[in-house]
Amino acid sequence: MLNWTICFQTVTPESAEQGDFDSHGFIDQYGFKYDCDQCVKDDDFPNHTGSISELINDCHKYGINADEGADWLYSVDPDVDYQTGEDTTYSLHIEGVSPFTQSRIHQLVTN
Repeated sequence: MLNWTICFQTVTPESAEQGDFDSHGFIDQYGFKYDCDQCVKDDDFPNHTGSISELINDCHKYGINADEGADWLYSVDPDVDYQTGEDTTYSLHIEGVSPFTQSRIHQLVTN
């Protein structure tokens, strides 16, 4: 079984004017977002657990991929809410995998 965390960062037009993001946090396995202010300690971070295929499904769901040689997985194109102007990007952090497994996951999600 693998463990991973999916993070989000949302930028609004107002926060962009300030050169900052509006909110950031974690997404649980059901798709609910938790702002970092809601996570008091490391145990509060919603982790995902499952197989490589489930991890890859999460990558596809959130548009997460990797460039060759990158150490992390992230979404290149943000989800855009055209009514509010919010842009949301995602990243995925895998815990405790071997270099071979990390390399295989990168191969499966690299564009």
